[in-house]
Amino acid sequence: MSSAGFGVPNGSGGYAFLVDQDGNTTVGDEASDVFQLTGSAYIAGPLVINDASADVDLRVESNNNENMLVVDAGNDRVGIGTGTPSTTLDVAGDVNFDGSAVFNESGAQTKDFRVESYNNTHMLFIDAGTNRIGIGNNSPQTLLDIRDPFEGTGAEKDAVIRLRSKRDVGIKLIADTANTTGEADNPFIDFYQDSQTDTGASRASRLASI
Repeated sequence: MSSAGFGVPNGSGGYAFLVDQDGNTTVGDEASDVFQLTGSAYIAGPLVINDASADVDLRVESNNNENMLVVDAGNDRVGIGTGTPSTTLDVAGDVNFDGSAVFNESGAQTKDFRVESYNNTHMLFIDAGTNRIGIGNNSPQTLLDIRDPFEGTGAEKDAVIRLRSKRDVGIKLIADTANTTGEADNPFIDFYQDSQTDTGASRASRLASI
C-alpha cells in the first residue's frame, strides 16, 4: 500500500478494508462480504446504494416489520410494509396525505384511477381515455355512470342515488322493485323531508301533493 492510503488485507489477495489517497473507502471485495455497523452513522453528503445497478435489493427493518422499506432491484419496485412489491410503489398499510395529491398529471389516456370496495372491484373508476367516471362499474357510458354495485347478485338496492341535506330533506332516484303502488316496477324520483318513508300512506300522500 502507498503511504497515502491504507488497507486491511484479506486471505484472498485483496483488501477487507481499503482507504485510498483521496479518502475513498471500500469495505469488502466480494458480493458475499457483510458490513455490520452497531451504533449511529452520520452522512454529510449524497448517498448512493447499488451504484453498479446490480440485482441487489435494499431492505430496512422497523421495530415490528422486517420489510418496512424494500427496494426490489431486479423488478425496479419499491415496497413499504411488504417484501414483494407488485407495482412500482406498493404500500401495505394506511397512507395519510397532509397536502395535495395529483393522479395522472401527465394526462396519459391509459392511466385510469380505481378504488375497490368490499364487494366491487370498481366502486369508483375514472376512465382516463374517455374522460368518464363510473361508480359501481368499470365501463362508464356517460360522463357520470352510476350502477348498483350489487347488480346481478340478487341483493340489488331500491335506491340508487340519494341527495340529503342537513335538515333531512332530499331526493332519491328509486327503482320500485317492491311495486308498492302498483306501477309495475317503474322507477321514480322521490322528494322527501322530515324522515318520511318511501312506502305506504306517507309516500302516497306526498305523491298526491306533487
